[in-house]
Amino acid sequence: MDEDIEDEQNNNIYQEQNEIDEMFLDINDENNKDQNQKQNNDSNQIMNLKNSYSNYQDEQQNQEEDEEYGYVLNYDEETLIYLMEREQVYQQQVDKLYIENKQKNLTSDMRVVLFDWIMQVASEYYLKRETFHIAINILDRFLSSEVNLKTSQFQIVGLVCLIISAKQEEIYPPKVKEFLLATENSYTTDDVLCWEKRILNILSWQTNPPTLNMWGNFYLLQWDMYIENSEFASNHPLILQNNPNIQLPIQFKQANDSSYYYFREYMQIIDAVVLDKENLLYKTRVLLLIPTIQYVSQFFILPIDVELPLSAKVNPQKVLESYN
Repeated sequence: MDEDIEDEQNNNIYQEQNEIDEMFLDINDENNKDQNQKQNNDSNQIMNLKNSYSNYQDEQQNQEEDEEYGYVLNYDEETLIYLMEREQVYQQQVDKLYIENKQKNLTSDMRVVLFDWIMQVASEYYLKRETFHIAINILDRFLSSEVNLKTSQFQIVGLVCLIISAKQEEIYPPKVKEFLLATENSYTTDDVLCWEKRILNILSWQTNPPTLNMWGNFYLLQWDMYIENSEFASNHPLILQNNPNIQLPIQFKQANDSSYYYFREYMQIIDAVVLDKENLLYKTRVLLLIPTIQYVSQFFILPIDVELPLSAKVNPQKVLESYN
């Protein structure tokens, strides 16, 4: 009897031990599963991070290539209409005859000299072309608002307009003291601050206009996309180049030397256009179409009249409404 009781107790103990062992095995299995899942999650996170970083590097490289050859702009319909509206707002602030009406101490030749000097300063400090174009837009609008500045004031006003533009457009704009070196320290930082406040207040801080440079880059991109994607362009006999040594279609924003040469040559024409006060008589985009078509047409077998295509399908009615 005692032996039976002892055997039964031993069996119970053995059974409990087995249950405990199984429980620990289950726990261990769960832990292993959790650990494996965690490792898999960690591995996936690491892979995602690597892929994200790789994509970031590709985007940075593409952005650097884009900046080297100018903007790469491709706007949707809503953005295009907004830019057209802003263009109209900014152009309404320019008196097309401000030299005759507002600035008796300024002549057309003096304006050319002033703008050319601003361009030289921008080039000396390696500023973006867009920085220069924004600066002269600010200057034209300010001179349209102020009356009869003294001849001695035009240089400091032009310099301050460039400083304002550099502050918003450049990543690392030169310091004011560096800009003043271009004037042989004829002015002080207090002079710059005083004129900066005056200009910004007169213009109500509107300092980000759509410029000739911006629209020029946009048109060049449209041309490149037209050549690449249009069946009409690829099959039309006029798209053949005059020069038999030219093997590739004429494009402006590709990562090769010939595109860069065409791009620079075209943009230098745009830079020259803004020096002439007559450019104020025309809408920015209309003014740009003339040199754009003229420049592109030189590479065709026959003269060609084209209307540059838009990458975005803009509703003409909406465009017209934006000007009403």
